[in-house]
Amino acid sequence: IFSPGPSAPNARVMVPYEGGTPDGIPVQPEVMVVDAFLGDDGTTLIIEGEVWNKGTEPLAVEREDIRLSSSAGMSELATEAPPLPWTIEPGERQVIELQYPKPDASTVLLELLGYSFEIGGLN
Repeated sequence: IFSPGPSAPNARVMVPYEGGTPDGIPVQPEVMVVDAFLGDDGTTLIIEGEVWNKGTEPLAVEREDIRLSSSAGMSELATEAPPLPWTIEPGERQVIELQYPKPDASTVLLELLGYSFEIGGLN
């Protein structure tokens, strides 16, 4: 669980996850959340991360592959960098930034390519 505190405007979190996909599978992503924080005005949740294609074929990432939910419901992705869709070549890593309107909840769940990350302390 990641909880940005009021005394620390930025915090770093890395949650490594080893998927159960065997080597040789054409598309084999690994996803990490590196940072999550509220923007300067407190109304935008900014999530920074990295997607690594450990497979042998290009990895396509579409808007439908990314979800942010909370007790307040689903959140709409406002901005992403680089712009979607992303094509990540085999062995390459893509640094990403996702921006959402701050949900009316203290904890959210980010789902990206089958990986789940809980981000808390938003109130």
